[in-house]
Amino acid sequence: MGEWKQLIVSDSEFRGLVENGTPIEVKDFYCNCGVEVYSEKGGMINAIYDANIKAIRKINDYNPKFEKSQNRHIALYNDFLLNKDINTIIVDGIFGTGKTSTLCAHLTSILSKMLRGEGDLQKVYISKPHESLGRGYGYLPGELIDKVTFEFMSYYQYLDRFYQPGFTNKLISNDILEIVVFEYLRGRDFESGWVILDEAQNTSVKEMISFLSRVGDNAKLVILGDSSNYQIDKKGNDKDKNGLTFIKDMYKTKKYAGYVELNTANHIIRGQRVKDMYLTMKNGGGAYECS
Repeated sequence: MGEWKQLIVSDSEFRGLVENGTPIEVKDFYCNCGVEVYSEKGGMINAIYDANIKAIRKINDYNPKFEKSQNRHIALYNDFLLNKDINTIIVDGIFGTGKTSTLCAHLTSILSKMLRGEGDLQKVYISKPHESLGRGYGYLPGELIDKVTFEFMSYYQYLDRFYQPGFTNKLISNDILEIVVFEYLRGRDFESGWVILDEAQNTSVKEMISFLSRVGDNAKLVILGDSSNYQIDKKGNDKDKNGLTFIKDMYKTKKYAGYVELNTANHIIRGQRVKDMYLTMKNGGGAYECS
């Protein structure tokens, strides 16, 4: 899970996949993993092993806002978001890799249609554990729901940017979008719609189990996080012990689950400054030649 496999096929199979989208039946591949398909006569295409049809097919990398996927991992992410057979998506990626923007592009398309009265109602729930970088909620103005709003600005800004200013407020006032305070999940259940958990690396295994037990199979569950050492703020958690790593290991053999890993500098799309910062942190700092 997370690793791209390699497969060499006949030239006719390769052309059928590339030109006609004809799936190639195979066995013993990771569920819904990315596959580098090579023709025995030369040529390569990035594809996906679809566990629901037990075959390799072309990746559906359509995104409503971005014409071209920034890399093959984002293409795989788009495929999972569009795939009705995948109801559990897990994305483990470092900062600046497009985890939230890719998701919000799809959500904007779906939610704007619902706001216009088109399509089936699919309410969206967004939650994240509260691990403050500084002061806690009590120092922020307003009631509890007003306070937690500050932590979800990354979603608000993308939804408003991709559609129009004030879009998020309309969604909330029409009860299409709900911000769920993670610490008050007990007693809730989410049977349908989209359920999004962000910053999953800052959940404990116990908290993740409690959260997952409240989500029904008819809901599209998207779990985002960063299990690198740079973004783990919860006391007692580390790279190998946190709710995100736990859920990755638990669902890696399930055909209804898809996993995307965005954990290198090449995955960073926010800009060169962010990429240079990551590389400096990874290399332990120090002096570098002018570049």
